[in-house]
Amino acid sequence: MIESVLPGLKRLGFDGIPSVRKALVTCCVKVLGVVFEGGVGGGGGGEGEDMDVVVDAEAAMQVDEGVNGEGYMSYEPFVPALLSHVMGMMCDDVVDVKELALQEMSGLAEVYFKAAGESVFKFGQGDAGALISMYYGKLLRLLIDDATHWTQGQREKSLKTLKVLVEYGGGEREDGKNIVLGDLEILLSCLAGSVRDDEEEIRDGAEAVAKCLGFKLEGR
Repeated sequence: MIESVLPGLKRLGFDGIPSVRKALVTCCVKVLGVVFEGGVGGGGGGEGEDMDVVVDAEAAMQVDEGVNGEGYMSYEPFVPALLSHVMGMMCDDVVDVKELALQEMSGLAEVYFKAAGESVFKFGQGDAGALISMYYGKLLRLLIDDATHWTQGQREKSLKTLKVLVEYGGGEREDGKNIVLGDLEILLSCLAGSVRDDEEEIRDGAEAVAKCLGFKLEGR
């Protein structure tokens, strides 16, 4: 997953052929569907969970101890990375790709909430936005990391995906705070650097996220 699968999937997100990007969406959704149907245990949340999002080889070695303490390797840490690929296509320039990604994300949300049960319905009615909100914290960490990547293409793509996260993610945490507001400092820190980028596309992407963030928090 770390050395071959995830890097390969990330590269497909930059492929110039729309049908390839559609295939990326379908592939990620199929894998996520299997993971969710196998039991999501409350999901990814945004309040600091006991399993880290996979961003490097060290994190890949983490073991979920399970209910009875019997260790087994879990695919749960890979969920944010796979979700981010689908979200990246939700802001695609090609309408067909964008519509497919949103449709598949909505269908994936149905699978997730059916498996997880009503106890996790804290971010809405189980739609695509609710699913993204369940993994908001982990997705944010992953996208903030990529938004400072040395390549322009990755920074641009990550900012577009970050806008999707801000746009669809939301709701209140258990302490009553807006989930987006809780991470406002780290978001603004990322955007502050991006709006000063040498590349116009990066500056525009950062401004788009900032506008979406301001709109989202207007009625907080």
